Amino acid sequence: MPKFKGRISNRGKWDENKMKEAVKCVMEGKLSVRQAADSPTLPATEAVHSTNTTDLLKQPSPLPDGSKKRLVTKDVESKQKSQGNKKDEANKQKANSPTKKSKNDYLETSGIIDTNLMNEEPSTSKCENKNKTSEMENTNFTIFINGDSESDHDGIDSESNDNEKNQVVQHRICHASLNSLLQILRLHGHTELPVDARTLMKIPRTTRFRVSYRSGGQYAHFGIAAGIIWFLEKWFPAYPNEIKINVNIDGLPLSKSSESQFWPIFASIVNNDYYTEPCIVGCYHGLQKPDNVNNFLELFVEAKQLLSEGVTITNSIQEGDYIEDRVVFSKVGCSLRIDASFINRNQPEHHVGSCCLELNIGMVFQIPIDYMHLVCLGVMKRLLQFRVDGKMEYVPLEFPRKQECVTTFSFPKDDERKLQWIRAIPRKDWTPSSSAVVCVKHFCESDVIYHDKWLLSDGTVQQLSLRNPKLKPEAVPCVFPNLPSYLSSKPKCTRRDPQERHDNIIKKHSQVVEDFLKKDIISDFNDLKNNYCQQVNIFEWNVKLLDAAIHFYVLNCDDGLSIENSISIKQDLTVHVYVRGNLLSEHDLNWILPCDLKLSRWSQLVNLLAHFKSYASNSSNSELSYNLKKGLEYLIKAGERAKESDAFEFIKTLQIIIDQLQQMVSNKRKYSINTIIMAFVLYSQTSCCYRLLREFFILPHKRYLQSISSSLNVSPDLDNNNKNYLLGISKPLNSIEKVVVLQIDEIYISSRLDYRAKNIVGVASNSNDNELAKTVVTFMISGAFSNVKEIVKFSPANNIKGEDLVHVIKDTITFIQSCGFEILCIVTDNHSINRVAFKNISSTYSFPNPSSPEKLIFLIFDFVHIFKNIWKNWMNLKNLHQTFIYCDFIESTPENTVKYAKFRHLKDVYRAEKNLIVKQAYKLNYKSLYPTVLEKQKVNLADNIFHASTIACLNCNNNYKETAEFLQIIRNWWDIVNNRDVIKGEIKRNDMCKPFKSPSDDRIEWLKKFADWLQRWHNLTQYNGYLTKETFSAMYQSTLALISIIQYVFSHFSEVKYVLPGKFTTENLEKRFGMCRSLAGCNYNVSLDDIYGAEKKIRIKNIFKKADSSNFSLSDIQEQFHSVELPDAQ
Repeated sequence: MPKFKGRISNRGKWDENKMKEAVKCVMEGKLSVRQAADSPTLPATEAVHSTNTTDLLKQPSPLPDGSKKRLVTKDVESKQKSQGNKKDEANKQKANSPTKKSKNDYLETSGIIDTNLMNEEPSTSKCENKNKTSEMENTNFTIFINGDSESDHDGIDSESNDNEKNQVVQHRICHASLNSLLQILRLHGHTELPVDARTLMKIPRTTRFRVSYRSGGQYAHFGIAAGIIWFLEKWFPAYPNEIKINVNIDGLPLSKSSESQFWPIFASIVNNDYYTEPCIVGCYHGLQKPDNVNNFLELFVEAKQLLSEGVTITNSIQEGDYIEDRVVFSKVGCSLRIDASFINRNQPEHHVGSCCLELNIGMVFQIPIDYMHLVCLGVMKRLLQFRVDGKMEYVPLEFPRKQECVTTFSFPKDDERKLQWIRAIPRKDWTPSSSAVVCVKHFCESDVIYHDKWLLSDGTVQQLSLRNPKLKPEAVPCVFPNLPSYLSSKPKCTRRDPQERHDNIIKKHSQVVEDFLKKDIISDFNDLKNNYCQQVNIFEWNVKLLDAAIHFYVLNCDDGLSIENSISIKQDLTVHVYVRGNLLSEHDLNWILPCDLKLSRWSQLVNLLAHFKSYASNSSNSELSYNLKKGLEYLIKAGERAKESDAFEFIKTLQIIIDQLQQMVSNKRKYSINTIIMAFVLYSQTSCCYRLLREFFILPHKRYLQSISSSLNVSPDLDNNNKNYLLGISKPLNSIEKVVVLQIDEIYISSRLDYRAKNIVGVASNSNDNELAKTVVTFMISGAFSNVKEIVKFSPANNIKGEDLVHVIKDTITFIQSCGFEILCIVTDNHSINRVAFKNISSTYSFPNPSSPEKLIFLIFDFVHIFKNIWKNWMNLKNLHQTFIYCDFIESTPENTVKYAKFRHLKDVYRAEKNLIVKQAYKLNYKSLYPTVLEKQKVNLADNIFHASTIACLNCNNNYKETAEFLQIIRNWWDIVNNRDVIKGEIKRNDMCKPFKSPSDDRIEWLKKFADWLQRWHNLTQYNGYLTKETFSAMYQSTLALISIIQYVFSHFSEVKYVLPGKFTTENLEKRFGMCRSLAGCNYNVSLDDIYGAEKKIRIKNIFKKADSSNFSLSDIQEQFHSVELPDAQ
């Protein structure tokens, strides 16, 4: 017994025994499916009965005419044998049978296709049922028994139901209206009618075909087997042994406004005596053709199984040659392609891949060519067109089948605009419906937008054709070609788009210029001779025609007869211009003629004649200008020769003179680099002096120089600009030139706030309460073996401490060395803050370099400050006669041997020689002996005390010899540490002033003895006559540090030839402070903003001074320092 499975309906409960009995009755033919479902003893359920058999069966879908059907097996031969005996008996029983048709019996074949909606099976005789049961013993089938709820089909006569269906279809009654009509009829006694329209129309409740997404669209597959069975049932009285099937595939557009289209697969039987109507096998829907044929025909592979059952599909095809884009069969009698050549793939260009339909059929002879497309819509249509048009130039490959696509526009939603359209359309008492449209032919072309335009970032206009044209907002129907002309109106003339008008003007002018340039060309010398009268106005010019030249000349009759100006044109069109007998050079004519001075256009000749005609009228001015130009020409040649010769010393002066002459003869100010550099240096030094110089020389305006200053971002107040500037300074230097000395000093400023360049300047950087800065700690690098002198940092401060200064120094060291420099030593004065900072940095006079630990950075106190402190310590002594009590410089002397250096002796010498004309100690003066507070800062007054003439004068008196000896010791030390010049020792004939050239120099030993002498002198604590502790420690440390630096330099820098100890001082920083005060208006108490502005001027001046005028330009500066473009000179 087969296995059952089902569901409980709304009319009965599940009873497995009753269900088995009902199915058995249906199988034996005792009851129809509907009768079994409606039996009062059996519950109306839905069950599925399956048996394990191999053959397949499918109930065909209902026929349009409602004719009855029989079950058909795939065993065609057995059906034909039994069909003859059954047919007559079945017809008699059908005439007398009162059995009603059941509406929802379904048979499904599960092996070939999906389940299909089946019509009810009519009851037959017992004999026929037995035979059919025997035929179906080996058939695998599925039975659906659906219980009806409200829409029961019982009591509905088949014939009347068909008439009702036809009426519904004929009058196009919608389901909603039909449902309402059925309810009304049932209320009036027609209870035999169903409740729902779907029951009346026999609409299936479920669809059993699959919809899948493939080939870029949707594909629904219905199957080919169901259609074949339907064909056999309807058209064939006896089943044939062979069935021929014709398969067609074509596209069907669904809409004119979109690309939506169907691609159905149709099949029909084409036996000799029958040609059935087609049935649909599958249908594809998408917005384009199927992009993959294998994917499209994947579900059509059931044709393979039909072939195995004896069904044959026949087709054929033949290909021609393409000549000039047309198919031509140029040869006759050629062998056609056959099935074997296709299977063997003899033409590989026609086989782009494998196909899912590997059918055992002839792919050439069994695939027919479509008659309709090739003949009816192809050749015949074209021949008819040739007959009508009378033109037979060529035969195209394919004929267009689409009709003209006309765009329509819906009425506007705006009531006012809609009313304008209705008034414009000449139809009386007409109101458009919601679906009313207006054809594009009723609008002016100017009102329809066919292209969408937009502007790209590069300025070009991109244009794209619109699939659906649109109207302009003000468009109104105004063209009615099939009506009287007065009903159509002309479009209003609107003003063209400004850009369009501008483009038209440009195009028109361009055309005019192009035409002018074509007419303006002088082809040859003969053209010039023959047409100069028509092309040129020769008023006041005389013309002399020769075979090889044409001469235009102006006569001067004031002082006799002479030629004022003349223009000669040679046979090769070369032009020579003479002014009072002087031939003008090509430089004088480059404004109108090329370098070869050849005439090529009539406009050039017109301009030459007009220019030198006015040139002749202003004879005095022209002569002066001519002489200046001639002189300038000679000076330029002299300057070029001077550049080639190194002996000429005034090359820059000559260039400035040439530039001044160029400004005289030129109408536009364009200054040379040398003039700009000189002008900026003068202006940055003193603006008043520069204003006076502009009255005598042609120099740039101060605003132009100010614009240069503002455009160069080299101000030291911003770290980025500061680093960029220092990187530019270090870039051209070599490794030795990058070794620098870091100088630190403090300048007192005016405590105030200034607003400049959107910033407030004047706040101390070490204050959290935004206190005003009182001093500026300045950091400057000075080349130890070069002339580099640059401020690297300004740190505004308010009572800065030594501990805070340590962090600033370390950050500055890191910043300087990140710019490419290497610090050798740090130099500062002997202030208490600096001493604390040095002690926190290192307990000795050196420490490792942070970027290179194997290298050292030395700490030195400024020798100049130490030298001044010795002088001030001596004057500040409170003992008798202001006496220094020191020990002997020679170490062999006993320790208790002391000597006395009395400041009183210097005063005595000054008094003795004060009134003398000839003095031995001529450097001694009153300010050196009795200085004020400010005068104590001047090192030259201290140098007067320790001068060689003072020492020589003291040695002349035996009472002053110990004072002279002390002065000589300090003088020797000062000559050594204060040497900044290589030839100073040679000039002064003093070996102590010579540079150190080796680590074994004798002066190094002397410095060691000097340091030992200082230590021994400082140990004389029992006497009140020695240096202060601060001065002694600074002098002692700096002396030892100098000795170590000299030895370190010669051991680590092999390229160094000599060492100048004067480089390790803060003298350059002190000079920079003086320049800042001078540039700030010679004001001693400057502000922080004044310092920033002065330093920026100094940097720009240094940039210009270092510039090479031969290959230097302002644009190079702009690119180097990231500045904006400079304005034109004024």
